[in-house]
Amino acid sequence: MACEIWLEFECWEASAERDFFNMHIKLPDGTSYALNVWTFAYAARALEDVRDEMGPPYYSKGPDLLVEVAERESLQKIAERLVAEGQLLPVWRVTNEPIEP
Repeated sequence: MACEIWLEFECWEASAERDFFNMHIKLPDGTSYALNVWTFAYAARALEDVRDEMGPPYYSKGPDLLVEVAERESLQKIAERLVAEGQLLPVWRVTNEPIEP
């Protein structure tokens, strides 16, 4: 299934392997999903920061999705695969309804 993606970077680095960003996936019927995405390399760096900033036991709330690289072509394919395989989680869906606790 075709879908459109929109990418929002907080602070773009020269390396597409070491970044995090928000990804908006819009389906042809208008349904939208929003995900926080980290690259594998960014996740490793973020976990190093966790170890430096907190004592054990360590944890991270992490992202919604981990990807190898933050390149548009790759991310488009990933979004299409998520849609085709029915892997878009309900919690990622963008609605105007209040979120239940």
